[in-house]
Amino acid sequence: MQPDQQPTPQPQPAPEAPQPTPTPSPEVPQTDTPTPTAQPPVAPNNKKKLPLWAKILLISFGSVVGLIGLAILGFYLYANMLISEPMKISQQFVDAAQANDPSAAYNLTSSEFKRVTKEERLKSIFDQINSEIQGEEKVSDKQYKIWNGVKSSTVIYSIPTNNGPTYVRVVLREKNDKWEVISMFTSKKELKADTN
Repeated sequence: MQPDQQPTPQPQPAPEAPQPTPTPSPEVPQTDTPTPTAQPPVAPNNKKKLPLWAKILLISFGSVVGLIGLAILGFYLYANMLISEPMKISQQFVDAAQANDPSAAYNLTSSEFKRVTKEERLKSIFDQINSEIQGEEKVSDKQYKIWNGVKSSTVIYSIPTNNGPTYVRVVLREKNDKWEVISMFTSKKELKADTN
């Protein structure tokens, strides 16, 4: 170093700012263990337990009600399944009547029906009904029964016309695993499927 030069001072790191020391809260003493949180008081259990015999009785009653409900549902589904095929044939017959297609309707009838009613007569009945129709037909009643081994079904339609509803009763029978129309009846009076 030369005598004229003075040593350059090295920069000193800035002194650290003093960190504030946490002061304990006067209400809560500082400890290393966690403080348990306060639990709400537990309400006393005032419910009485059902005795075993009451539980068994309730379960038995519920099971019986459930089985009765399933039986009713099963019967309803079975009955609808039984009447579905004659309903389909009956609907085809009524649709053919409304389309004024006596040939299609006549093909759905039994040999007994054809013996007493000619296709021309069926056409005149359809013409009369169709001249008055003012809306879609609705099924107002239906029945399915087996009597002496013979399956039969009756379907009642309500057809709106310009002078009040006309009721059409279509009676079907199953013969050789085929449903066929055995009779048709129209009336201005309300008809029921059960004629007994």
